[in-house]
Amino acid sequence: MKQMWQEIKEIFAGWKSIIRFMFSFDDIITRKQFAIALLLLYVLFQPINVEKYSLKLSYITELIAFYCVLLLVQKRCRDFSSKGTFWILAVTIMMIAGKGCHFIDNSVTDFWMNINKAVTPLQIIIFLPLLLIPSKPNPDMNLRSPLLKYPLLYTAVCWVLAICATLTVNHYAGVTIF
Repeated sequence: MKQMWQEIKEIFAGWKSIIRFMFSFDDIITRKQFAIALLLLYVLFQPINVEKYSLKLSYITELIAFYCVLLLVQKRCRDFSSKGTFWILAVTIMMIAGKGCHFIDNSVTDFWMNINKAVTPLQIIIFLPLLLIPSKPNPDMNLRSPLLKYPLLYTAVCWVLAICATLTVNHYAGVTIF
C-alpha cells in the first residue's frame, strides 16, 4: 500500500510541475520546450474545438488558452534576453483577429472569409521566429514585458477586446451568434 501511495504521489508531482510550467511566469523555456508546450496546448484544447461541439465553448476555451500562450511567449523571450513586448503584441493582435472571425462561416462575404483564412498562417509566421531564435547564455530572469506587469489584467483587457471584435465583425458580416 505504501508503494502504491508513493507512486501516486510521484504522478501528481509530475503533473504539478507541468501545471507550474504552463501557468507560471517564472523561469525560461528553450525552443524545444516552447514547441512541445504549444503542441501540448493544441492537444489539450483542440478536442473542444471539434465541430460537433459548440462554437461558443471552443471560443471560451481558446480565450483561456490565450493566457497560457502569453506565459509561454514571455518565458521564451526571456530565454533569448528580450522583454518580448513586440511578440506579446503580435500574439495578442492575432488572437483578437482570430476571435473576431471565430463565428464566420462560408455564407458571408469574401472579405471576412479572407481575414479568417489569413489568421492561422499569420499565427504560424509569428511563432516561427520564436522557435528559431537561439537561447542566450545567462539570460536575465527578471526580464518581463511592461504589458505583463499585471498579467491577469492584461489578459482580461484582451478578452474584452476579443469579445468586442467578435461582436463587431459578426454584426457587419451579418452573422447571428446568440
